[in-house]
Amino acid sequence: MKTRIFSEDDYDNHDDRREIQQRLDVMRLIALAIILIFGARLYWMQVVKHEAYAEMARQNRLRRLPIKAPRGRILDRNGIVLADSRPSYNVIISREDLKTVEEEIELLVAHLGLERNWLIRRFEEAKYEPRYLPIVLKEDASQFDVAWIVAHQFEYPELRIEEMPQRRYVYGAFAAHALGYVGEVSRRELEKGSYSRENGYRMGDIVGKSGLERAYNEILTGRDGERTVVVDSRGRIRDEVERVEPVRGRDLYTTLDFEAQKLAEEQADLIPSGRGAIAAMDPNNGGIMAMVSRPAFDPNVFSLRAKSPEDREEILSLYEDENRPLFNRVIQGAYPTGSTW
Repeated sequence: MKTRIFSEDDYDNHDDRREIQQRLDVMRLIALAIILIFGARLYWMQVVKHEAYAEMARQNRLRRLPIKAPRGRILDRNGIVLADSRPSYNVIISREDLKTVEEEIELLVAHLGLERNWLIRRFEEAKYEPRYLPIVLKEDASQFDVAWIVAHQFEYPELRIEEMPQRRYVYGAFAAHALGYVGEVSRRELEKGSYSRENGYRMGDIVGKSGLERAYNEILTGRDGERTVVVDSRGRIRDEVERVEPVRGRDLYTTLDFEAQKLAEEQADLIPSGRGAIAAMDPNNGGIMAMVSRPAFDPNVFSLRAKSPEDREEILSLYEDENRPLFNRVIQGAYPTGSTW
């Protein structure tokens, strides 16, 4: 029988093999832990959160675009239209497809003639709203603006043309204080009041700000429609799969009489001081047939959401005018008894 004598080298080799085996065991445990983690994550995504991730995938392919509803018309007692909505086009930008704000501002200043500081404020205001809501950059866009956006849709998929009903006061300053005006809901109004987010309003909505427009806003406001479109990975629209048409707001027939209002407007223009008020009431039922306050204003200047610097200056001048053209002297003024004589 042969007897083997172990040398120190044999012991060293045995220790090395044992150390290698221990390292392999540790690596196997680490690999097993990684597999278990990935398996658990895969189970979470594919089974537990399947519906949520499936909806996200659909949203990456399908996108819902709102179609704004026109406001209802305001008419006098005989059916003469005093305020309606006309079709127009807006330039909007999708923040979901936005590259960088700085690049977009340079692009918009160079090709659409928008003012840089105004754009900076517009993007700043939008930070407080959800990213899926687009930003209106230019309202009542010209044919040149529309043509440029359409021609460069492939290069700049974040920019789109949106059809938007534009509020129109047919006779300008005629019955301005009675009709009132509309404007974009403000951030302060969204935080509290009748136009708050809790009541379903959001940034960009057009609401009544004064007069009949405000008093009957719920009646005049329509129900928005929606387009469901297919987009590619860059946000470019490839196809339209569904369309829900908007429902226009209801018409509002008033007690105003066009001829009586016209006569009152003519008489108000003869007031020497340029400041005063005229009201005519139907003695049979108390209906207001005419309401005039001087000085007056053109409510059309308030209709645009994305107001240009010129529009802002014109509106600011109305607020700063010492004659207070936005002040309705018929219902807000205080006069001593018998002052009409």
